[in-house]
Amino acid sequence: MSGDNQSGTAQLPSTAFDQAAEWFARLQSEESGSATKRRFRQWLRQSPDNVSAFRECQSMWDEIGDASSDPDILAMRNDALTAMQPETRDGWGRITAIAASLCALLISVTVLGLVSRDGTTGSVPPDAERIAAAPAVTIYRTETGQRSTISLPDGSTAELNTDSLMQVNYSDDRRELVLLKGEAFFDVEKDPERPFVVMADDKLVRAVGTEFAVRMEGDAVRVTLVEGVIDVGRAVEGRFLGGAEEVTLERLVAGEQIVLADNRTGTKDVIDTQIATSWRDGRLVFDNDPLSRVVAEVNRYSARKIVLGDASLAEMRISGSFRAGSADGFSDNLQAAFPVTAVADSERNRLFLRWNK
Repeated sequence: MSGDNQSGTAQLPSTAFDQAAEWFARLQSEESGSATKRRFRQWLRQSPDNVSAFRECQSMWDEIGDASSDPDILAMRNDALTAMQPETRDGWGRITAIAASLCALLISVTVLGLVSRDGTTGSVPPDAERIAAAPAVTIYRTETGQRSTISLPDGSTAELNTDSLMQVNYSDDRRELVLLKGEAFFDVEKDPERPFVVMADDKLVRAVGTEFAVRMEGDAVRVTLVEGVIDVGRAVEGRFLGGAEEVTLERLVAGEQIVLADNRTGTKDVIDTQIATSWRDGRLVFDNDPLSRVVAEVNRYSARKIVLGDASLAEMRISGSFRAGSADGFSDNLQAAFPVTAVADSERNRLFLRWNK
């Protein structure tokens, strides 16, 4: 079977768990190719339920443990993979039934640990959340207000910011990561033989040894270089890494930032990298920014959302350093410095900002 040999016309199973089981069985195939992995990433991004379903499957085989060597389970694994060959596909029902049974028993999976660091308290949970797809494909996620530091196999680190999702694909000859959602900061160990490549949609960053951040913002990707040199480009026709042709758009040097969006040419700016990456210290720093932008940034880190009750507040300029994750703390500081009032809506978990009357 080839993981890329699929018509793309069949309907997916009806439930997220059935789909997760199907994807898990597919990715277990040693012949699973880059097109399959690309479609898997697209499926993950369709709904938070898809990510949760993957976590549920992972929990099942974590609990079963050593049963992976059982002959019956190994036989079921082979049956599930064989069932997905094009010549034997007779509908999603049989495939997903086998794959779901596979989930309920075990497919051996290699999982890298995730060390989480809470953005408010700085505590380290003993068993942080992890989501795994298959050997050499590992997925990490942070919730709203959470930051996490991941130790990668080569000694590099990746710090995930709030509400982020990232896939790690490491092998003997390549270092590849895919930012599916949110923002991450990378501190890369030098290895000229294995460039470090981060993909976000069809945008990519290539480095050898450096420090940089990548953030997804709708259809745009923001890349900030703190140290070293990186090349920023696109994968031709959206093809994944590992042999795909690449078009270099720009070379960035330390202190530069570029925003790439669909159908728009990226432009470089010189910025204050300490401000751009202040979230790593649990702070949000602003320098004469409009309140509309400030509120949008504060809301990324908090379940309680701030809403501008008066449209004229949008252009009020804000400077200062604020603790990430505390909408109430931010509104308290704002009320102390400006003639505004925050009115809480507990039912909808919102704070409405208005001018004082």
